[in-house]
Amino acid sequence: MQIDNRIIDDLIIESAKQGNEISLWVATNSMAPLIVAGDRIIVQSIKEGARFRIGDIVLFRVNGELFLVHRIIGHRSIEGVRHVRQKGDASIGSHFLPVDSIVGSVRLVKKQNRTIDLTTKTWRLLNLIIGLVVGYIDLVARIYRYAVRLLPVPGVLITFARLVKRGIDRLLQRGIKALLGKNSVHKQAN
Repeated sequence: MQIDNRIIDDLIIESAKQGNEISLWVATNSMAPLIVAGDRIIVQSIKEGARFRIGDIVLFRVNGELFLVHRIIGHRSIEGVRHVRQKGDASIGSHFLPVDSIVGSVRLVKKQNRTIDLTTKTWRLLNLIIGLVVGYIDLVARIYRYAVRLLPVPGVLITFARLVKRGIDRLLQRGIKALLGKNSVHKQAN
């Protein structure tokens, strides 16, 4: 018997709306090393109008189909709608998603040999710090990608690298000639 995944997805969403905790197996390593494929997460449903902090790890439902567990690294209002910037710790890019796509907040991470309670003061502080660091790295990466498109940085770097290589080549040639005892570094006048 095969069950349509959309039915299961709808059951998960309905369960969250009723205030139940949701238990899900993680399928990818986008949040490694904290959450890896094979870990089980316990997601606590959220109340209407809940506020999220940088560093919070939440379950999103994207485009009504895909479930995504990522960290919040920023907030923004886009055309009057609240959005959060989300990113997996091991992912390359980040994206804005509307707050209403958040299904719940990850409360527990169950690994093979231990359970991590993300609601403790220690983990809340660690997640805030990690969120700030991941957000900063993401910002620097976005600025770099934007600058590369606008500025002639790659051409300048290539030219500089060629000049350095040419200079090193000349020094090596002179050094080799000097080591071989050939006085051809400076030609003598006859």
